[in-house]
Formats: sequence, C-alpha cells, structure tokens
Amino acid sequence: TNVLHPSKAVSATQESAFSSHCSYSLNVRRSLLRCPLIVNALLFLELARPRISSAEASAILRSPFLDGAVEEADARARATLKLHRFGELEYSHWQLEEVIRECPVFRRRWLKAKKVLAELSPISPKAEAGVWAEWFSDLLSALGWPGARTNHIEGESIQQWKDLLSSFASLNLVAEEMTLDSALILLRQLAGRLTISRENHAAPVQILDAAEAVGLSFDHTWITGLTEENWPPLPSYQPFLPVSLLRTHKVPSALPGVYLEHARRATSQLLSSARHLVVASYAKISGDQPLAPSALLPGLLHPAAPPAKYWKGCTIYEAISSEAVEFEELVDNTGPPV
Repeated sequence: TNVLHPSKAVSATQESAFSSHCSYSLNVRRSLLRCPLIVNALLFLELARPRISSAEASAILRSPFLDGAVEEADARARATLKLHRFGELEYSHWQLEEVIRECPVFRRRWLKAKKVLAELSPISPKAEAGVWAEWFSDLLSALGWPGARTNHIEGESIQQWKDLLSSFASLNLVAEEMTLDSALILLRQLAGRLTISRENHAAPVQILDAAEAVGLSFDHTWITGLTEENWPPLPSYQPFLPVSLLRTHKVPSALPGVYLEHARRATSQLLSSARHLVVASYAKISGDQPLAPSALLPGLLHPAAPPAKYWKGCTIYEAISSEAVEFEELVDNTGPPV
C-alpha cells in the first residue's frame, strides 16, 4: 500500500530502496558515474596530476570513502578550512601535505600514495591501458579507498569498479599506448557507458521494465505505459554487423515481420503473467498531445462504450414557453457606441 504513495517515495540511490526489509524492489539501471563510491575513486585518481582544483581537493579531504574518514572527520574539516586560506584555484601536493599534519591516518595514507606517485615517472609519458589500470588500483589502495564504511550496496559498487578496470585493461588489444590524461578521460568515458543494476528479489513488489518481466509469473501484474509510441519499443540494431547477416539469422530487430511477431508473443506473455489479476493501462494525454493505446492490445483497453444517457426532461424552449415561468421585462435604451 505504501509503494506508490508520494510520501513514501525514496530515491533509487538510497540503501533503503534495496534493503531486504523493503516492501518493493525498483530495478534501476544507472551509469557508474552516479555511484558515489566510483565517483570518488575517479576523483582520487586526479591526485596523479601535479595540481588539483580547489573543489577537488576539498572533496578529497571530506570524502567518506577514505581510510579514517569517520575518526578524523573534525580534523579533516579543519584541514579543508586551512586549504581554503591559501586562496588559490589550484593546489599542489605540497600544499595538500601541509594541511593534513593533524590527520595522522590521512597523512600515513598520503605517504604511501606518494610512493605510488613516484612510480609514475617510469611509465610516463605513455603506457598501455593494462599498465594504467594496475597503477590506478595501486594508488587507490595506498589512499585507503574504499574506506571502512562499505555495506552491501557499496560492495556491489566495488565489484563494478573492478569490472570497469578489467574492461579498461582489455583495451590493450585495440588501443595504442596513451598518456595519463588520455587514460583518465577514457576511464571516465567507459564508466559513463557502463551501467549497474540493483535488485532485491525478496521484496514482495517488483518494479521491472517489460523486457525483464517477460516470462516471469506473479500474483498480480500492472502493466503501464502501453501507448502506441511506447509499445512495442523501437528495435535496436547492431551497427557493426551486416544487415544481411542479421536477416539470415532472423534477428528480430532486423526483420519487421519477425520483430512484430516477437512483440506479439511478449505482449501475450505479459498479459498472462499473473495468477489472479492483470491490469493494463496507458495514458490518454501527454501535455497537449493525445495518446492512443498500442495496436497490440487485444481489446482490453477498448471496452464497449456504455449506452449514452440522454436528457429526458423538457427542452429549454419548453421551459421558457411554460406559463409557470414569470418573465421580467427590462427596457435598455442605451446601446453601444458606433
């Protein structure tokens, strides 16, 4: 009952949305660049540059994903204040080291990171993607990433980061040696393309997209958004595969007839996916644009129109002509100006 209640709405990025005690599971695919732990990992790699911006330095000092973040929260806040007193837009490693004197854990980690940074010279100015991936991992480990506050959700993000570095390292087969700047840019671009999915199969209410729901069985099913624009969804093509090859193997997206039949089967499975009740709905209007139901729906959204109800009383003329009505006469000799 509280699933669709506005006051119960929570962000998909919050841990409670994926807790085993939550009453629903919102299966959301989002970019790795929206995962705080991975965003902070990319931020820490900026320390490989000789100078970092004021915003990046402050974010690093206040990050919860470094070793000792909880114990030294106050000391690191004071270090951030000291850093701002320099009044510069960018800061060097020396300035960063100056402000963390009262942060023993951070300082110990920074000394380890400096040893990793010293290894940058032998592999510069260019190196293979696999070499950069190993060096990035060493730098984060020296800094104490991901810290001590990891939970189940952040544990999944750590695994996604390892997969991201593996994908980045595999570019050895297709990419030439690259500089540090190019490696950081390419790693961030790759993180933006990859997505992460959060699921909680134990929740009694599952919110899925159509592709994930096809073939599953439920007690009750509510299918929304079944407009002619949304369903069936537009086919996606493989740009690097010849169309003739796709059509030979009857890939649904390459053959309109096959794709239509595939969409009809998916619709039939969705409409028969519940043991007790299936509700199919669509919006009638979006802004000022009227919407129509999908042509694949078998009359469920087109029930027979109820018989029209007509007024069976007297007409306006009959009401005016009735002797029981008294009229008031008003003489108005003033007309509008000509």
